[in-house]
Amino acid sequence: MIKIQLFITGMLFSLVTVSQNMPSQDEIEKDEDYINLQKTLAPIEKKLAGIQYEYYKYSDAQKSDKQLVKKIKDRFDSTIEERDTILFKFINRCPGSFVSLMLIAQMHEEERTNKSTLDSLLNTLSPNIKKIEMCKALASDIKASLVNATGTEAKDFKQPDIRGKSVKLSDFRGKYVLVDFWASWCGPCRQENPNLVKIYNKYKDKKFTILSVSLDRDKKSWLTAIEKDNMRWIHVSDLKFWQNEAALLYRIRTIPQNLLISPEGIILHKNLHGTELNNILSEILK
Repeated sequence: MIKIQLFITGMLFSLVTVSQNMPSQDEIEKDEDYINLQKTLAPIEKKLAGIQYEYYKYSDAQKSDKQLVKKIKDRFDSTIEERDTILFKFINRCPGSFVSLMLIAQMHEEERTNKSTLDSLLNTLSPNIKKIEMCKALASDIKASLVNATGTEAKDFKQPDIRGKSVKLSDFRGKYVLVDFWASWCGPCRQENPNLVKIYNKYKDKKFTILSVSLDRDKKSWLTAIEKDNMRWIHVSDLKFWQNEAALLYRIRTIPQNLLISPEGIILHKNLHGTELNNILSEILK
C-alpha cells in the first residue's frame, strides 16, 4: 500500500529535508483525505502484490513464454492505470493537500507516468503548495527529465573505449542500441550481465548492439569485470564514477539502467531487463 513515509526514505529525501512548512508524518496520517485514500487503494495494492508474486513463482520456461508474460504484464499495467486514475482524481480534488504533492513525487520516482502528465498535475496544485521548496525542486526535476523522455531524440555523447579510442553514441545510427549504465562494483549490474550476454549473442546479427557505459573509477577493475563477465561488445567510460558525463546527461541516479534507442536515434524504452528486454527485441527484430 502507498505510504507517505516510503517517499521520504526514497530518492526524494533530499528534496523533503530542504522543504519548509511541511506537515509532520503524524499530521499526514491523521488527515481524513489521506485515510480515505489509503482505504480506496488497499484492494488495488493487494491485487498488484498478487500479480507480482504470481510472476515471481513462474519457472524459467514460463518466463520465456511471450504470450504468458504479456498477459500478466497487461494485467499489471491495467491495475497500475486503475491505481493512477484514483491518484489523479485525488490530486485534482485536493490541490491544496501536501499529500497531492507527495503522490506526484511518488509517480515521478516510479518512472511509470508520463512526465508531461506530472508537469500538468503540478500546475494544478494550489499556490500555497507551489511555494514549498520541495514542490519547486520537484517541478525543476520533472522539467529536466522531459529532455530524455521516451519518444525524444537521444542526446549524443562521446567517451573513450577500453583502448582509449573515442566512441560516440551517434556512431551506432542504423542499429538498435541498448545503452547500458553499469559498473564493476555494482552487484545487481553483475547479476544482470549474463542476461545481456545472452541477448547480445541472440540479436547481434539483427541490427542490434549494446553500448555499455561504466560508472567505474578504477580502469583495472572495469576491464577485469568486462573480461570475467564475457561482455564482447563496445564499452566506454570516462572513469569519473557518479560524475560520468554520459550518466549526468541522462540523469542516471541508480544502476543498472538502460535505454533502448532506435536506428534513427529515438529513445524507445527505458530500463528493460531479462525476459522483458528479450520479448521487446523479439518483436522489433522479427
